[in-house]
Amino acid sequence: MAKKILLCEDSAFFAQAISTLLTSQGYEVTVAPDGMQGLDILKGQKDFSMILCDIMMPGIDGFGVVREVRNDPELTQIPFIFLTGVTDQDSMFKAQDAGATDYFIKSNVGMDKIIELVQKHIGPAL
Repeated sequence: MAKKILLCEDSAFFAQAISTLLTSQGYEVTVAPDGMQGLDILKGQKDFSMILCDIMMPGIDGFGVVREVRNDPELTQIPFIFLTGVTDQDSMFKAQDAGATDYFIKSNVGMDKIIELVQKHIGPAL
């Protein structure tokens, strides 16, 4: 059974690129176009292996998503990775304080590095 990843990303282009990449590696990817929909998905499915999340999204931002995830006892063990364009150090510290497992800046991470990142935290797809 493939490992499941929730991708909360409001950029349709980036969401498609990451989803296609991870699916090609054997992961099952569910895309939420914003934080609220991501949380709604998590209410119905708590069997994700990882959450990849942008910070700047309409409605609930990534910080709100990670706080909600970390406050749910059924979700606290899921690695939560910010994959974002936000580069300031205050946001990095805020992400760590909120309970993010890791923080990567989109412009600094190539597609091969995204695969390495996912495998580092949850291993191969199967």
